[in-house]
Amino acid sequence: MAKVWLSEDGTKECDGPKAPSRPSRHQIYRVLVKARCDKLKKVKAELEDAIQRLEKEQRRARQPASLSWENIALALKDSSEESRRQNRDLRDKIQAFHQLVNDLAPWAALTRELDPTSTTWRDTSLPIHPESRRMAKTWITQRMIHNTDAMFQQHGFVSRDDQCVDVWCDVDVTVSDTGTLCKIRRNFISPQTLEQSVAFVRENWLEAILIEAPQDSHSRM
Repeated sequence: MAKVWLSEDGTKECDGPKAPSRPSRHQIYRVLVKARCDKLKKVKAELEDAIQRLEKEQRRARQPASLSWENIALALKDSSEESRRQNRDLRDKIQAFHQLVNDLAPWAALTRELDPTSTTWRDTSLPIHPESRRMAKTWITQRMIHNTDAMFQQHGFVSRDDQCVDVWCDVDVTVSDTGTLCKIRRNFISPQTLEQSVAFVRENWLEAILIEAPQDSHSRM
Protein backbone atom coordinates (compact mmCIF):
# COMPACT_ATOMS: atom_id res chain seq x y z
CA MET A 1 0.00 0.00 0.00
CA ALA A 2 1.49 3.31 -1.05
CA LYS A 3 1.91 6.09 1.47
CA VAL A 4 1.37 9.72 0.60
CA TRP A 5 2.68 12.67 2.61
CA LEU A 6 3.36 16.35 2.24
CA SER A 7 6.90 17.52 1.74
CA GLU A 8 8.35 20.71 3.20
CA ASP A 9 7.49 22.69 0.07
CA GLY A 10 3.88 21.53 0.24
CA THR A 11 3.97 18.97 -2.64
CA LYS A 12 2.66 15.47 -2.33
CA GLU A 13 5.13 12.59 -2.36
CA CYS A 14 4.45 8.86 -2.71
CA ASP A 15 6.69 5.94 -1.78
CA GLY A 16 4.82 3.46 -4.06
CA PRO A 17 5.66 2.44 -7.74
CA LYS A 18 5.54 5.33 -10.22
CA ALA A 19 3.29 5.20 -13.34
CA PRO A 20 5.19 5.03 -16.68
CA SER A 21 5.66 8.39 -18.32
CA ARG A 22 4.02 8.98 -21.77
CA PRO A 23 6.27 10.11 -24.69
CA SER A 24 5.93 13.71 -25.57
CA ARG A 25 4.79 15.02 -28.94
CA HIS A 26 8.33 16.11 -29.72
CA GLN A 27 9.66 12.58 -29.17
CA ILE A 28 6.94 11.07 -31.39
CA TYR A 29 7.74 13.57 -34.15
CA ARG A 30 11.45 12.73 -34.00
CA VAL A 31 10.69 8.98 -34.34
CA LEU A 32 8.45 9.57 -37.37
CA VAL A 33 10.99 11.83 -39.04
CA LYS A 34 13.76 9.27 -38.52
CA ALA A 35 11.65 6.46 -40.03
CA ARG A 36 10.81 8.67 -43.00
CA CYS A 37 14.47 9.51 -43.55
CA ASP A 38 15.50 5.85 -43.39
CA LYS A 39 12.88 4.95 -46.02
CA LEU A 40 14.00 7.77 -48.31
CA LYS A 41 17.64 6.68 -47.98
CA LYS A 42 16.68 3.14 -48.99
CA VAL A 43 14.74 4.41 -52.03
CA LYS A 44 17.70 6.65 -52.96
CA ALA A 45 20.10 3.67 -52.87
CA GLU A 46 17.77 1.57 -55.06
CA LEU A 47 17.44 4.38 -57.60
CA GLU A 48 21.22 4.86 -57.74
CA ASP A 49 21.70 1.13 -58.40
CA ALA A 50 19.12 1.25 -61.19
CA ILE A 51 20.82 4.29 -62.77
CA GLN A 52 24.22 2.58 -62.70
CA ARG A 53 22.78 -0.57 -64.28
CA LEU A 54 21.09 1.42 -67.07
CA GLU A 55 24.27 3.39 -67.74
CA LYS A 56 26.26 0.16 -68.11
CA GLU A 57 23.69 -1.26 -70.54
CA GLN A 58 23.73 1.97 -72.54
CA ARG A 59 27.54 1.95 -72.80
CA ARG A 60 27.48 -1.70 -73.81
CA ALA A 61 24.88 -0.98 -76.52
CA ARG A 62 27.00 1.84 -77.96
CA GLN A 63 30.06 -0.37 -78.32
CA PRO A 64 30.45 -2.00 -81.78
CA ALA A 65 29.54 -5.68 -81.78
CA SER A 66 32.59 -7.85 -82.17
CA LEU A 67 32.66 -11.50 -83.16
CA SER A 68 35.39 -13.91 -82.32
CA TRP A 69 37.34 -15.58 -85.11
CA GLU A 70 35.71 -18.85 -84.13
CA ASN A 71 32.21 -17.44 -84.71
CA ILE A 72 33.26 -15.88 -88.02
CA ALA A 73 34.84 -19.12 -89.22
CA LEU A 74 31.77 -21.11 -88.20
CA ALA A 75 29.45 -18.71 -90.06
CA LEU A 76 31.61 -18.89 -93.19
CA LYS A 77 31.64 -22.68 -92.99
CA ASP A 78 27.84 -22.86 -92.74
CA SER A 79 27.47 -20.47 -95.67
CA SER A 80 29.91 -22.49 -97.77
CA GLU A 81 28.13 -25.77 -97.02
CA GLU A 82 24.76 -24.22 -97.90
CA SER A 83 26.17 -22.93 -101.20
CA ARG A 84 27.57 -26.37 -102.06
CA ARG A 85 24.24 -27.99 -101.23
CA GLN A 86 22.34 -25.55 -103.43
CA ASN A 87 24.87 -26.11 -106.20
CA ARG A 88 24.36 -29.88 -106.02
CA ASP A 89 20.58 -29.46 -106.07
CA LEU A 90 20.77 -27.20 -109.13
CA ARG A 91 23.07 -29.64 -110.93
CA ASP A 92 20.67 -32.50 -110.20
CA LYS A 93 17.73 -30.46 -111.51
CA ILE A 94 19.63 -29.52 -114.67
CA GLN A 95 20.59 -33.15 -115.27
CA ALA A 96 16.99 -34.28 -114.74
CA PHE A 97 15.77 -31.58 -117.14
CA HIS A 98 18.24 -32.66 -119.83
CA GLN A 99 17.16 -36.28 -119.35
CA LEU A 100 13.53 -35.23 -119.70
CA VAL A 101 14.24 -33.33 -122.92
CA ASN A 102 16.24 -36.23 -124.37
CA ASP A 103 13.39 -38.65 -123.61
CA LEU A 104 10.49 -36.51 -124.79
CA ALA A 105 12.01 -35.00 -127.94
CA PRO A 106 12.02 -38.23 -130.02
CA TRP A 107 8.82 -39.42 -128.33
CA ALA A 108 6.96 -36.24 -129.29
CA ALA A 109 8.22 -36.50 -132.87
CA LEU A 110 6.73 -40.01 -133.19
CA THR A 111 3.39 -39.21 -131.56
CA ARG A 112 2.63 -35.83 -133.06
CA GLU A 113 -0.33 -37.01 -135.13
CA LEU A 114 -2.94 -39.73 -134.78
CA ASP A 115 -2.74 -42.80 -136.95
CA PRO A 116 -6.02 -42.76 -138.94
CA THR A 117 -5.69 -46.47 -139.76
CA SER A 118 -5.38 -47.57 -136.14
CA THR A 119 -8.53 -49.08 -134.62
CA THR A 120 -7.36 -48.70 -131.04
CA TRP A 121 -5.39 -46.27 -128.91
CA ARG A 122 -2.46 -48.69 -128.62
CA ASP A 123 -0.27 -46.66 -130.94
CA THR A 124 1.83 -44.78 -128.40
CA SER A 125 4.91 -45.95 -126.50
CA LEU A 126 5.95 -44.76 -123.05
CA PRO A 127 9.50 -43.84 -121.91
CA ILE A 128 10.99 -45.60 -118.90
CA HIS A 129 12.12 -42.47 -117.04
CA PRO A 130 9.52 -41.74 -114.28
CA GLU A 131 9.07 -38.03 -115.02
CA SER A 132 9.06 -38.57 -118.78
CA ARG A 133 6.58 -41.42 -118.35
CA ARG A 134 4.29 -39.25 -116.22
CA MET A 135 4.29 -36.42 -118.76
CA ALA A 136 3.71 -38.87 -121.62
CA LYS A 137 0.68 -40.36 -119.83
CA THR A 138 -0.66 -36.86 -119.27
CA TRP A 139 -0.24 -36.04 -122.96
CA ILE A 140 -1.97 -39.27 -124.05
CA THR A 141 -4.85 -38.64 -121.66
CA GLN A 142 -5.31 -35.10 -122.92
CA ARG A 143 -5.26 -36.33 -126.51
CA MET A 144 -7.98 -38.88 -125.70
CA ILE A 145 -10.09 -36.18 -124.02
CA HIS A 146 -9.90 -33.83 -127.01
CA ASN A 147 -10.79 -36.65 -129.43
CA THR A 148 -13.57 -38.19 -127.35
CA ASP A 149 -16.51 -36.66 -129.20
CA ALA A 150 -15.15 -37.52 -132.65
CA MET A 151 -14.40 -41.13 -131.69
CA PHE A 152 -17.82 -41.67 -130.11
CA GLN A 153 -19.63 -40.25 -133.13
CA GLN A 154 -17.48 -42.41 -135.40
CA HIS A 155 -18.83 -45.49 -133.60
CA GLY A 156 -22.47 -44.41 -133.75
CA PHE A 157 -22.95 -42.60 -130.46
CA VAL A 158 -24.94 -39.39 -130.34
CA SER A 159 -23.23 -36.05 -129.74
CA ARG A 160 -22.69 -34.86 -126.22
CA ASP A 161 -24.86 -31.82 -126.93
CA ASP A 162 -27.74 -34.04 -128.06
CA GLN A 163 -30.51 -34.31 -125.46
CA CYS A 164 -31.33 -37.88 -126.46
CA VAL A 165 -32.27 -40.01 -123.43
CA ASP A 166 -32.95 -43.30 -125.25
CA VAL A 167 -31.44 -46.28 -123.45
CA TRP A 168 -30.04 -48.91 -125.76
CA CYS A 169 -27.32 -51.55 -125.88
CA ASP A 170 -25.93 -53.70 -128.67
CA VAL A 171 -23.15 -56.24 -129.17
CA ASP A 172 -21.13 -56.77 -132.36
CA VAL A 173 -18.85 -59.83 -132.57
CA THR A 174 -16.49 -60.32 -135.52
CA VAL A 175 -14.52 -63.57 -135.91
CA SER A 176 -11.50 -63.69 -138.23
CA ASP A 177 -8.27 -65.63 -138.70
CA THR A 178 -6.43 -63.16 -136.47
CA GLY A 179 -8.86 -63.42 -133.59
CA THR A 180 -12.21 -62.24 -132.32
CA LEU A 181 -13.30 -58.61 -132.03
CA CYS A 182 -16.19 -57.88 -129.67
CA LYS A 183 -17.80 -54.43 -129.59
CA ILE A 184 -20.30 -53.62 -126.87
CA ARG A 185 -22.10 -50.30 -127.00
CA ARG A 186 -24.46 -48.90 -124.41
CA ASN A 187 -26.11 -45.51 -124.20
CA PHE A 188 -27.67 -44.51 -120.88
CA ILE A 189 -27.76 -41.75 -118.29
CA SER A 190 -25.80 -42.70 -115.17
CA PRO A 191 -27.07 -41.57 -111.74
CA GLN A 192 -23.47 -41.46 -110.48
CA THR A 193 -21.54 -38.23 -110.12
CA LEU A 194 -18.49 -37.54 -112.26
CA GLU A 195 -16.19 -38.34 -109.34
CA GLN A 196 -17.92 -41.68 -108.72
CA SER A 197 -17.70 -42.62 -112.39
CA VAL A 198 -14.01 -41.75 -112.55
CA ALA A 199 -13.32 -43.80 -109.42
CA PHE A 200 -15.20 -46.78 -110.88
CA VAL A 201 -13.20 -46.66 -114.12
CA ARG A 202 -9.87 -46.31 -112.34
CA GLU A 203 -10.58 -49.24 -110.05
CA ASN A 204 -11.35 -51.56 -112.96
CA TRP A 205 -10.06 -51.70 -116.50
CA LEU A 206 -8.05 -48.43 -116.57
CA GLU A 207 -5.87 -49.73 -113.74
CA ALA A 208 -4.83 -52.75 -115.83
CA ILE A 209 -4.08 -50.59 -118.88
CA LEU A 210 -2.00 -47.79 -117.35
CA ILE A 211 -0.48 -49.22 -114.16
CA GLU A 212 0.12 -52.90 -114.85
CA ALA A 213 1.71 -52.29 -118.26
CA PRO A 214 5.14 -53.87 -118.94
CA GLN A 215 8.02 -51.82 -117.54
CA ASP A 216 10.47 -52.07 -120.46
CA SER A 217 12.01 -48.92 -121.96
CA HIS A 218 9.22 -48.39 -124.53
CA SER A 219 6.30 -50.59 -123.58
CA ARG A 220 3.24 -50.64 -125.80
CA MET A 221 -0.06 -49.30 -124.41
